[in-house]
Amino acid sequence: MEYTVVKAAVRKALGEVAEEVLATLFWRAEELTLRAGEEIYQEGDEPDNTVAILVSGELSFFQGAELISQVSEPVCFGEVGFFGAQKKRTATVRVSSEPATILRFKIDPEEMKSGALSDLGKVLKARAWVTVVQDSKRKF
Repeated sequence: MEYTVVKAAVRKALGEVAEEVLATLFWRAEELTLRAGEEIYQEGDEPDNTVAILVSGELSFFQGAELISQVSEPVCFGEVGFFGAQKKRTATVRVSSEPATILRFKIDPEEMKSGALSDLGKVLKARAWVTVVQDSKRKF
């Protein structure tokens, strides 16, 4: 996929992060083109130190059998696995369009505590907190 499209999606998903953070992320990026129905993360699985960004397509998020969200704009997901107290995936993320392109990044959680990725760690931790609070308000 064209670099400018990917960079715009990452900026939209993460906000204004430093260029050195973007450069570090791009070196670690795995671009995946997925088909409708493919699962990216499974609720209850242990985290694998990855987060992902939707670049194009549509994703559906499920808790149990309940559809809790659908997104078609660039969004970062998987961050709760880094910062959530349970250290488990809190939702199943499934591709709901044909195709969808994501960038997946493998990041050592220690790297987000200091150094070049500490700003990213702060952004993702804040987003994880919002997700956890939203989930706690959801009626099951």
